[in-house]
Amino acid sequence: MKKLNRIQINSDKLINDNELISLRGGAGSYQCYAIGWMPNGWCDGFKGYINTASCDMAWTICNDLYGGTCVCGGDCQNQC
Repeated sequence: MKKLNRIQINSDKLINDNELISLRGGAGSYQCYAIGWMPNGWCDGFKGYINTASCDMAWTICNDLYGGTCVCGGDCQNQC
C-alpha cells in the first residue's frame, strides 16, 4: 500500500484498463437499425450508434429514441 500525504492507495483494489472499459459500457458501440431481421437475417436502415452498458438498455434507447427495431453489437446476439 502506498501512502500519498494522507491518502492511502491499496494497489490490490486498482482495476486495469479492460475493466474500466467494461464498466463504461464496452469498447464498441451498439448499432440501432430501423428494420429488424430482413429475409437474409440482417438488420437494415441504420439509425445511429448507442453507447450503453447492456443490450437491454440499447434496445430501449434504440426503440424510444430512434424508433428502431433492431440492435447489434456488444452482448446482443444479432449479426449485422
